[in-house]
Amino acid sequence: MPGEGERSATVNRPSLSLGNVGQLSIDLLLQSFSDEVEKVGYLNHPSLLPVVGHSPYSIDVAELYLGCEVYIIDKLKLIVVQIRTLLTK
Repeated sequence: MPGEGERSATVNRPSLSLGNVGQLSIDLLLQSFSDEVEKVGYLNHPSLLPVVGHSPYSIDVAELYLGCEVYIIDKLKLIVVQIRTLLTK
């Protein structure tokens, strides 16, 4: 149990699967709460293939998106990890 002044949150990440259902579900969650979502960073690891692309949500956004990004939705106390790249060994 967190102590006084500490914050707790649930981490949600997609499972890599056939048809990218997990990734699509995370995209739906992020779009559903787009007003409350804050991108807080990204994850980098040798097993993640480096990928950079345009916004998967809007063609009007001039921002680059990476293969593994971390978002927070404070209202839901939820940390979301979106993986858009392949994992290697």
